[in-house]
Amino acid sequence: MLDPLDGTVNYLNRYPCFGVSVAVLFQGSPVVGALFILSPEATEGQVLHARLHGGAFLNDAAIRVSDSQEPSQTALLSMPGHFWSQYRIGRPLARRMGNVRVTGSIVYELAQVATGVFQYAAFSGPRVWDIAAGALIVREAGGEVLVRRGRSRRWEPLRSLLEPGAGLPRDGDLRGWSASLLAGNPHVVDYVARNLQTRSHPLRWLRRTGRLLTSRSRARARHAQDRGQEKPDAPAGHPGDADRPEPPEGQSGN
Repeated sequence: MLDPLDGTVNYLNRYPCFGVSVAVLFQGSPVVGALFILSPEATEGQVLHARLHGGAFLNDAAIRVSDSQEPSQTALLSMPGHFWSQYRIGRPLARRMGNVRVTGSIVYELAQVATGVFQYAAFSGPRVWDIAAGALIVREAGGEVLVRRGRSRRWEPLRSLLEPGAGLPRDGDLRGWSASLLAGNPHVVDYVARNLQTRSHPLRWLRRTGRLLTSRSRARARHAQDRGQEKPDAPAGHPGDADRPEPPEGQSGN
């Protein structure tokens, strides 16, 4: 799984927040991953890498996520602007969620989580090539990555990208994978997840209501049409008409 340049707009505008991501998947789970990012600490850039159950490293040095047990108001986090339109932040988290930074590169932000620069990061709808390597590196650095399941709306640990209901589309094509994620210290992301509430979208409700009303209207129209196609019964005659003899030809019935 390869993302040759995450943060293309940043790169084109010479903004040094972008990265390269390479991951190897086995049965839908990342088992080897590497990230390349620029850093003020190394002019040639940095390489973060990990293998399943083998730890995470920055070049040759082991790395760890932030050791905070709860979100800190003075620490950094990453959260996209449109995340606010999808989720309502609970009051306990709002008081201590921290200082938000948006870099424009998911790969770069996952690297900052894995090295403890960001206490946690939230992502809304990343693609599989954006997060495959970074998710493994964050977990091997002692962190956790939670995925929001569609129907249950619960946040649960991300293990296999092929798991139904956790970002995989109905057709099973991994290229269409997309889901909301939280990454960071396990205690921190659990705290964040417990204080996020999905917002109701009026437009989405209006669309559902409109489709329901349209469906009912069509059903009534079909029912009326079916009844209209039925042949009406012959009108009932006046009582005794069947026994009344017809008048002779040339005479009126009066």
